[in-house]
Amino acid sequence: HAAVDKTITGKTTYQQLLDWGVAQEAVEQVIGAALPSPDTVIKDHVTAKGLQFGTVKSQLQALVDQVK
Repeated sequence: HAAVDKTITGKTTYQQLLDWGVAQEAVEQVIGAALPSPDTVIKDHVTAKGLQFGTVKSQLQALVDQVK
């Protein structure tokens, strides 16, 4: 069986990160804020905050990769 692809995309939600085993505290540290509703799309949230999605995505992806 192939492992579930745990790659962050423009459609990934915070809930998916949590489901993949990333700690909520680690996510909050990257986004610099409390976690919004888990079903929030990460890209929509960070761009609304004025952050670069690519930068945040890279940092979050590193956290996801550590869990694997």
